[in-house]
Amino acid sequence: MEYEMSLWLYCIQACYKLRPVFQNKRTFFWAVLVVIGFCCGLGPQGGVTEFVRILGLNPDVYRSLLLFFRSDAVCIDKLRYYWIKVILSLVSPFKIAGHT
Repeated sequence: MEYEMSLWLYCIQACYKLRPVFQNKRTFFWAVLVVIGFCCGLGPQGGVTEFVRILGLNPDVYRSLLLFFRSDAVCIDKLRYYWIKVILSLVSPFKIAGHT
């Protein structure tokens, strides 16, 4: 159990490194919930209803979560830049058969 909690804390700390991408805290916290949803096993075909179900959220948040996915509050290019920066700060690339 302790290992599981430390893994979640590590995940949340990594998410906080993405904070500069988001214009406001509310958008950032929705993004963190989305990351947690993917970590909980939500597949790529899962929709907003599946996020609400897998995270045990109140069904009343469905519309807010849907608006998050349709929002232009997040600059995708900036998110991509920070995502790569965060990942490379957490793990070291290695080579297999001469390829990185």
